[in-house]
Amino acid sequence: MTQQKHTPTYTAEFCERGVRLFKENRTNYPSNNAAYKTIASKLGCSGDSCGHGVGRRNAMAVNAVS
Repeated sequence: MTQQKHTPTYTAEFCERGVRLFKENRTNYPSNNAAYKTIASKLGCSGDSCGHGVGRRNAMAVNAVS
């Protein structure tokens, strides 16, 4: 039997920090992916987690405006 990977649950504050860091530092990197990977390594999570968090926050902001 294979074990499923544990998916960590991040607090809202943690996610907000990642989004803030991304917005503040995005211009220092050649791509979004490069920014996600660097910021995620500083936060101790994966680049995918960081990218998904930024995407969710952006989608929530767009929905709040419309």
